Amino acid sequence: MDSRLEFAYSTQIRSLDMQASSVDSFRNRAGTLFAVNALVATLLGGEVLKISGLHGWAAWTAIGSLIAACVFTVGVLWPFHWLQSRISGEWLIREWIAREGLAIDDIHSALTRIADQKYQENLKKIRTLEWIYEVAATLIIVQIACWLVALR
Repeated sequence: MDSRLEFAYSTQIRSLDMQASSVDSFRNRAGTLFAVNALVATLLGGEVLKISGLHGWAAWTAIGSLIAACVFTVGVLWPFHWLQSRISGEWLIREWIAREGLAIDDIHSALTRIADQKYQENLKKIRTLEWIYEVAATLIIVQIACWLVALR
């Protein structure tokens, strides 16, 4: 057995595991963003409502930012099952192990390529998730600024 192929395969599988951890981390941080969004709306928005009501562009922009940030944050929190981080044992046995004449090196090489393809597909989706998260965070900053302008 070629240890280089085994190393390449284990490294690629580790990369898929790291991607799954990255998505979990985004979802945890998005939960925090959701809480911050609610806190900002409650504290600053409540003050604006007490003092002047929902008059002017700043208050309405803050409300729009609040709603949009909620939508984008839910987009990160939604339990999508698109992340491909595992190779099915049943598929592995059926497609590779049960075949006659395949050396373990051939199997490691093919599985490394398959895992890399999954990694590349996941990467595009994770970058979209990063963008959605960044938009949600930016909208919260816009909301804070607008509430502060409305308080003046």
